[in-house]
Amino acid sequence: MGYGGDALVSGGAGTAMHVCGNAVRRLVTQRSTADEQTWMYEGLGISALAIHPHQECFAFCERGTPVVVRVCSMEDGSLLGTLENVGQIDVGCMAFTADGQSLVTVGALPEFATHIWDWRQGKPIVSGASPIEATSVEFNPHFSDQLTLCGGGQLYVCNVVTGSAGPELEFLQVMPPTDDALFLSQAWTGKGRLFCTTSAGSLWQVDPSACAAVGDPVLICAEDTSCTVLAAPRHLICYQSDGAIAWIGDETLVEGHRIKVPLHEGATVVTACLSASTLFIGASGGSVFDLELLQEMPDGAFRDDEEEPTAVTVKDANVIVGDVQFDSHHFLRRLLFSHAGPVNALCGVPATGAVASGGKDGNLILWNPLLGMPRQVQKLGDAVTALAAHPTTSVLAVGDARGALHVLEIAPTRLRSKLNERFGKTAIASLAWNPNGTLLALTLEASTEVWLVTFEGGTLAVLGYIEVPSDKPLVSTIGWASDKNLIVGSTAGCVFSLLDIPTTLLSETLQIAVTIKALRPSGGVEALAVFPDRVACTGAADRQVRSYKLGASGWVTVSDPAGAAAVAECKDAASSYTDHSRRVGALASHAGARLLASGAQDGCVFLRAGDNSEKAAGQRVFSVWDQGCSSAGLLQLGQGEADVVVVVGGRKGPIAVLAQTGMGELVEDSTPGAVSVSASLLTHLGDATEPVINTVLEQKAMEEMEMSNALNAAKKNETRDAVRVLKVELDTLLDVNARAPELERIDRGEIVVDAALRERIIATGDTRVMQTKAAIVRENVSKDLKASRIKGLAWDSMKVHGAELVSFFAPPTVHNFPIQEPTPREVHTLQRVHMARRIEMAAEEMHSKELGGNDPHVLDSFAAPGGADADGGD
Repeated sequence: MGYGGDALVSGGAGTAMHVCGNAVRRLVTQRSTADEQTWMYEGLGISALAIHPHQECFAFCERGTPVVVRVCSMEDGSLLGTLENVGQIDVGCMAFTADGQSLVTVGALPEFATHIWDWRQGKPIVSGASPIEATSVEFNPHFSDQLTLCGGGQLYVCNVVTGSAGPELEFLQVMPPTDDALFLSQAWTGKGRLFCTTSAGSLWQVDPSACAAVGDPVLICAEDTSCTVLAAPRHLICYQSDGAIAWIGDETLVEGHRIKVPLHEGATVVTACLSASTLFIGASGGSVFDLELLQEMPDGAFRDDEEEPTAVTVKDANVIVGDVQFDSHHFLRRLLFSHAGPVNALCGVPATGAVASGGKDGNLILWNPLLGMPRQVQKLGDAVTALAAHPTTSVLAVGDARGALHVLEIAPTRLRSKLNERFGKTAIASLAWNPNGTLLALTLEASTEVWLVTFEGGTLAVLGYIEVPSDKPLVSTIGWASDKNLIVGSTAGCVFSLLDIPTTLLSETLQIAVTIKALRPSGGVEALAVFPDRVACTGAADRQVRSYKLGASGWVTVSDPAGAAAVAECKDAASSYTDHSRRVGALASHAGARLLASGAQDGCVFLRAGDNSEKAAGQRVFSVWDQGCSSAGLLQLGQGEADVVVVVGGRKGPIAVLAQTGMGELVEDSTPGAVSVSASLLTHLGDATEPVINTVLEQKAMEEMEMSNALNAAKKNETRDAVRVLKVELDTLLDVNARAPELERIDRGEIVVDAALRERIIATGDTRVMQTKAAIVRENVSKDLKASRIKGLAWDSMKVHGAELVSFFAPPTVHNFPIQEPTPREVHTLQRVHMARRIEMAAEEMHSKELGGNDPHVLDSFAAPGGADADGGD
């Protein structure tokens, strides 16, 4: 179920195929005559996928060491052939020739080994090494000895040539049209013309013989939007990451039509493929769209018989599965809806037969596991971290990354909120209902508290919390062994059994005291699953799953972290088994059917049955390269023990449903689902729920503070009333004293109600008087100092004081020029200037007498060169 953003490849007849974990899946539209199928395969994971041009078979790369490529029948997925030694680790891309006789594989790091195979014989025809890590490869439809590779922003033409030792591969680089342009995609048309798109948002035609772009580019989109090209019979289809799709005439190179796929916020188009008259579009938000071409799109030739498309009508952009938009030339439908990113939590809903999944994207999805389709989608805003379904009613508990708990009632068309509380500042790590559905337990990340919520008569209420005696946080799984016995695990390596849990609150502090026993399994605790008589846990340090009997030897009563730390390791496990090759991170149990499911980072899922889980069956579901399974759950759809299905979630969004019996034998739920994605969560009154800001403890503290304030206010009013009574009595006594004879009258100053208070008031007043007096003295001293400094600078230092002459009748006034008294240094400088001037005047007078004349500058005329005497005169 779902879609993880893998590349879509045309499967012919209106179908598309893609890799989903360790499976190959075929998607079909309502118009297709083919059946939707999923073929599971062994190996460590599947990467590249290629479809035969005549839809006879498909080939996929099975990762491993060494890499192999398997060719399988399109009819039933059976193996037709295997290509050995394809590469060292992985294959980046593959493609069949136009006639389907050959298959090319291009390896990934580190060697980029490139082989052209006779896939029927399983032998390579020619081999070489690609100069780039190619992400796409295509053959020239008219010349099978020529192909092109694109990857890492580069484009190469590869020709099969005859060398000295036989056929060889010749790689020629296509130079980019501009220095800063990168090649993003390529496509060969049926006429043998090669086109590519660049990082500049342009579409170019490439001459493979000249290895260069030719002609003028067609601008498709802005530089910040990636664009990919597909070849159609008369068009080049360019789809952009923002959802825009443009049809360009392959002869005119003119845009004929453009539409926009409505995407959810943050989603982008990551892949697309053309299958007959259907364009399949895959988005990063977990959606696959089916775009049906109702008639041929315009190619930009503006022919008279060509009909112009009408305006696009958006029917429902948030539809889960169904019609999205349409115009006269196309109809867009959503084919798949799923999570965008990891599936954090999974659980079956017994009352409805649905599977609930919560993802990092903040979506809660209810699935029909028989059809593999979503029934309801609820956006919660924050990442969903935990799920638990009520054992008998259609109630679902949901925990999110904010530490909020949402208890929802599942209605046919809409989810309704029954409880919305926040229990902490960290994410809710786990949720679990007890067998009779009267208690809901939850834990928080980085916490040792177990919170309990009661469910009686359809009403939910917070009961309180139990403090687990551990010096490290609890693990992310908990389970009930009975109605009053809860099992939790700690990252410190202990499993705790909480016994005799009450259903009513016994303390006003919300803390609940219970008997706690601890067991320390070998290998620590990573995850656990609980049965009525035993607990199974995975080791944090190894790959084993161990089972321990409840109440057996090894369980020790503890009351504090020190006591839990002192519990000795219990090596006497009832059973242990190692099914996985990597660490086990997900466990789920079904007490009635005695089933235990485990999922690990190796992508495998194992189902064990029996009193000691001695019977086992396994299947690799997800790729090792995708970090395997992220969550697991069990759901009983039929009446028998064999009618339990295993649901496991991957880290890229898909969910796998594994059944012990044929899916057709199970009863299908006919309850209709919601049509559109629900963006807001409503209460039973139809009001939108608001995010809870304060935690339960904070709300209780605020309530206690409000109660304390109310009590204090009441005491304040009582005290005020008592003071008023006393004041009236005192006034009465003073009045009686004032009317008493002089000999009997008491002086008013001697009437003191509280002598100590009077003394304190007098002492306080004297202190304030002294402080005020000292402050005034300091202020006056400061003012006097400032005034004396100002007077010394602006008045005492003046030789001529400033004055103003004011007339009694005329408005103008006359000011003099104040002159400052010179300093001794200035007087000395002035005297030197006077002396220098007298010397200068005496020198001028002497020159005037000696040379005759009264001009002090006459000396200059006698010394001037070129005068009459200098020339000889007359």
